[in-house]
Amino acid sequence: MRLASSPIPRAKLHVFDLAAIPWTSAGAEGLYQKIIRLDDDKGQFLGAVAFDPFVRSRTHQHLDVATSYVLEGGLSDYQGTISCGEMGINLAGATHDAISYARTVLVSRLEGPVIYPEPGASVHRLHAGARASAGLALPALAEPDINIVVDGLPQTSAGFEHASSQLIYDYFGTRHDLRLIQLRMLPNASAPAHVINSPYELFVKGGSVEINGARISAGSLAIIEPGRIESMKTEYGCYAIVWADGPAYGDEDGRAAPLYG
Repeated sequence: MRLASSPIPRAKLHVFDLAAIPWTSAGAEGLYQKIIRLDDDKGQFLGAVAFDPFVRSRTHQHLDVATSYVLEGGLSDYQGTISCGEMGINLAGATHDAISYARTVLVSRLEGPVIYPEPGASVHRLHAGARASAGLALPALAEPDINIVVDGLPQTSAGFEHASSQLIYDYFGTRHDLRLIQLRMLPNASAPAHVINSPYELFVKGGSVEINGARISAGSLAIIEPGRIESMKTEYGCYAIVWADGPAYGDEDGRAAPLYG
């Protein structure tokens, strides 16, 4: 199939500068959120989360995948500690109580709800779709966390000059056709036109990128609707985490493009 002959609309972008969005309470003292996308029925969330020092998440179980990148501070549970620059991945069945010992800020995405199984535990809004439960819904995983030092991952070509990608997580064994990558673009890098058939979400860690004329600067989250990405370029370099909900396709021949893993 030649996508160029089809009337593929230009992808629309929604850009959110996290610095301009106020923190709101997550329903418990010392827990805060900046909500970009929330669906309590499905337990889905995209946004930023913050902990004050010596604040616990309380014991909870993830019923689907959660991914959190640590921007500041860190969290500890019985498995160990996740620190700044690491991506934490919680699979379905991950059961833990995380505590912060310093001011901690995360960028997080949840694919499904969370339950709180402790008797008499009050449920807060730190996790989308959170609810009390009389017990665990799934067998508890022995190790609740997969913690990855993102900058230390192998780099591969992103499919265009002066750009590389690092595969963080491929969601293998889950119900999701997703890729989580880190994309690096050197100054003046420009991606070829391509098409995405599912929404993409990205967090720019450093620098900036311009996609279809919309500038996304460091500290911003963006949601890209399905459609044709006519231009993706950076003048001074870009360093971003991308949740790719499905493959990208070449604009001219309709073949899968390796831009996002």
